[in-house]
Amino acid sequence: MSLTWIGLVSTVALVGCQELIAERRAEGEAGMAKLESPDSTTMEEKVRDVAIPVGDDLFMIPAGVDEDGCEMFRPHAADNPVKAAIHYRQADGSFGIARDPAVCKVEMTPIGPDEDGCERYRAVPVNADLPVEHEVVYYMTVEGAYAARKPSDRCG
Repeated sequence: MSLTWIGLVSTVALVGCQELIAERRAEGEAGMAKLESPDSTTMEEKVRDVAIPVGDDLFMIPAGVDEDGCEMFRPHAADNPVKAAIHYRQADGSFGIARDPAVCKVEMTPIGPDEDGCERYRAVPVNADLPVEHEVVYYMTVEGAYAARKPSDRCG
């Protein structure tokens, strides 16, 4: 192979990598923008309103229900950034990245409206043996999905 050919292949590979890095950086910045708040105290209060405490500074933020009916969670720690991998309830009631629809699948059950008339739902495990210490209240979104955050403008 000639030196010119090797240089061309290296340049194409480098440009491809740079584009991929730029895409990942843009995705990361967009994700962080959704979580950022001008007032960090307000943000922490919002997290604690909907999140499940797991440790001293570790919370699981409900992230809805996936296509198989498994309740999804994102880890959050104010003082120690954690990876934003999706977590699921495990057979023992803990949280982990393993997803087993036979264990984590839930059915959304209406529990009545809140004080503003917004219909609320509770995720009830299909597997009745799954220990659930903390129940999450969900609201239906305009798209028909479920979110732990109450709609700000109107109920879905």
